[in-house]
Amino acid sequence: MKLVKTFEAACKMQGLDPKKVLPDCSTIVEEDRAAVIAFAKMCIIHRSLNGDWKPDWNNYSQPKYYPCFDFRTNEKGPSGVGLSSDVYDYDCSYSNLSVRLFYKDRETAEHAGKVFIKLYAEMALVK
Repeated sequence: MKLVKTFEAACKMQGLDPKKVLPDCSTIVEEDRAAVIAFAKMCIIHRSLNGDWKPDWNNYSQPKYYPCFDFRTNEKGPSGVGLSSDVYDYDCSYSNLSVRLFYKDRETAEHAGKVFIKLYAEMALVK
């Protein structure tokens, strides 16, 4: 498994042009555009990190992993984003952030959560 470290590297692995692959968000409410673009980037990154692996939703014994985050706020708004110390499988359904982007193993989920934490934060509109 090759651990992708940039959006551009993920595009290269899939033969995509990073300048042409993102959606036109001009019709989306301005405050939501960054979240839509971040999600589009994470979908490409997600596919590169997982390779040929696809979750089998009919197989409940197949582990499916995703990073869990701790988003901290104070009276002035978001104060930062920190990756929690644990990564949970699909049995933990209380995460409400990007659970569509499951990973094939714990290592891949942890890598995605740590390396692409800014994109995950943009998807959650945390600035």
